[in-house]
Amino acid sequence: MRVLFTTWAWPSHLYALVPLAWAFRSAGHEVLVASQPELLEQTVGTGLPAASVGADVDAAGLVRGYVLPSVAGAPPGVGVAPGGGRGPRAMQMFLAHAESMTGGLVELAKDWRPDLVVFEPTALAGPIAAAAAGVPAVRLLYGTDLMLRARQVLPDALAPLAARFGVTGFDPYGAATVDPTPASLQVATDYQRIPLRYTAFNGPGPRPAPLPERGARPRVCVTWGHTMARLDPSLFLAGELARAVASTGAEVLLAVSASQRPLLGELPRTCGSPSTPRWTTCCPTATWWCRTAARARC
Repeated sequence: MRVLFTTWAWPSHLYALVPLAWAFRSAGHEVLVASQPELLEQTVGTGLPAASVGADVDAAGLVRGYVLPSVAGAPPGVGVAPGGGRGPRAMQMFLAHAESMTGGLVELAKDWRPDLVVFEPTALAGPIAAAAAGVPAVRLLYGTDLMLRARQVLPDALAPLAARFGVTGFDPYGAATVDPTPASLQVATDYQRIPLRYTAFNGPGPRPAPLPERGARPRVCVTWGHTMARLDPSLFLAGELARAVASTGAEVLLAVSASQRPLLGELPRTCGSPSTPRWTTCCPTATWWCRTAARARC
């Protein structure tokens, strides 16, 4: 069987697809991962076959447009669309990526002839390309199904784009949804849900240095992801949160990328009693670990 995976160019969305893609490949199936050119190098880094489709768009700018405050005078949740109109800003971003990718993805699907297309929930070119190629599409969630809120408007929003490729009456939510989230994070729905045990993938890298042995104090891991620092460094609050956690006397493991290290601000480094944490750091190739410990083992 041939399985075509697709996402737009955002690393965390790609990484959510990798474990299932590797599971298919390990079972003997052919796999191909398609995204915009910007993601090609990182896709190749996962060890999976990769293809570029469409053109790059300003993904960070589009994400910034709906994460950061609305433009002056706009109603909440509404911003200026790429074409100058107004509409829900997150939807404008998803449609911009679909416009960029659909033509190339349809061409790839018709040429490579997959048996199945697997798409992450915001890669809306996926179900259109699957319908154009006459094969089923399956969504793979990476968290709570927030796109379910758009179920009433998404078909109409995608209809003009789909019609360009002769596609009508398709379901942008696919024939089924693979859901790795625990029951407490799932939303009630009537679509076919396929449960999947969550498996993490975070890219290649050296094994981090071992942590100190656990003591009596609680240990808290603090991280802030990559999106907020990429959009606006002032919104990267990992250092502030870590200092607040450390003030309770807990041990703190602060996991950030090397490029985020300067955004943390000043971290305490003085020795003291268990209620006065000492911070130590390790720096593997791509990750900084800032943690409290009785002894440094870096």
